[in-house]
Amino acid sequence: MKSPFQGRCVILCSILVLGLSGLSYRLVQIQLVDRQRYAESSRKAYHRVEKLTAVRGSIVDRHEEVLAKSIPVATVFVDKNHLQDPKLASYGLAYQQAVAEPGWEKLDPTKQRRLIHSLRGEILAGETAEAIVNKHLAYAVGILARPL
Repeated sequence: MKSPFQGRCVILCSILVLGLSGLSYRLVQIQLVDRQRYAESSRKAYHRVEKLTAVRGSIVDRHEEVLAKSIPVATVFVDKNHLQDPKLASYGLAYQQAVAEPGWEKLDPTKQRRLIHSLRGEILAGETAEAIVNKHLAYAVGILARPL
């Protein structure tokens, strides 16, 4: 005859075996049967793409004086042949003069183009090619190489 202790051990072991069998069944179901569904829900919960803009700091010397700093600008392409051409350089000078005139912002684009064209004609008629190129280079360098 079995002792009460052995009976309790059999019941306890049976409960443990049933519990572990249930856990094993659930593990097989998650790992093999429904793996695509759980993988997708896991990916949605833990994976997201967030673009961070790169922020660059200033370059300083050992005395914490700023040597260079980042300034957001549009991409600039420079063709040295265009900088040396007086006809093309006159457009830059005409634009510089037109923007400085009062009421420039209020003009519609067509009138702005006409003003630039007329100023360009005056520049080409009134100045030498070398003077136009030199003024344009000074203007372009002032725009492209802003001081700290």
